[in-house]
Amino acid sequence: MKQSRKSSIKLAFSLFTAVITILSLLTILVSQAVASPSPQAGYVALSSPVRLADSRCSLGLQPFTGSQVQNIELEGTPAYKVVPPNCSDATTYSSGLPSSGIEAVVLNVTVVTTSDLSANGYLTLYPEGSPEPSTSNIDFIGNQVISNQVTVQTNSQGAISIATGPNSDDPGPIHVIID
Repeated sequence: MKQSRKSSIKLAFSLFTAVITILSLLTILVSQAVASPSPQAGYVALSSPVRLADSRCSLGLQPFTGSQVQNIELEGTPAYKVVPPNCSDATTYSSGLPSSGIEAVVLNVTVVTTSDLSANGYLTLYPEGSPEPSTSNIDFIGNQVISNQVTVQTNSQGAISIATGPNSDDPGPIHVIID
C-alpha cells in the first residue's frame, strides 16, 4: 500500500510538472505573437527608420508656400538618405513599404519654418481625395522646428494629402519632413 501511495505521488508530481511546462510554453508563444504581429495581420514593421519626403531638398514634396495641398503616394515609395544642405548628395533606396495594401501609416512629421514666415500656421495630414479635416496635426510659428507623430489613414491607392494653412497670405517657405 505504501508503494502505491508513493507511485501516485510521483505520478501527480509528473503531471503537475508537465502542466506547468505546457503553460510556460504557451505563455511564451502568446507573448511573441503579441509582440511581433504578422504581416498577414495588416502590420508591417520597417527594419529601420526611413525618410519618405524632405521638401528642403524637393524629395517627395516641394516647399509649401501659403495655404497649399500636396499629395504623396506611400505604396512602394523610395526612401531618401540626405543631409541638407547637401541635397545633391541625396541617394534613394527601398523604403521597405509594401507596393500595395497600405491602409494607414504612423509617421514622424517635422515642420521647419524660417524667420521669413511671420504668421502662425498649421499642417494637416489626411487620406488623399477626402475632405480636409478641421483639426491639425501640427501648429507652428515662424523660425521654428516642430514635429509630431501622426497616424493617418491612406486612400485605396496608399496616398495621403498634406495641407498647410498659414493664418495669413504670408508666402514664407514651410518645409515638411516625413519619416
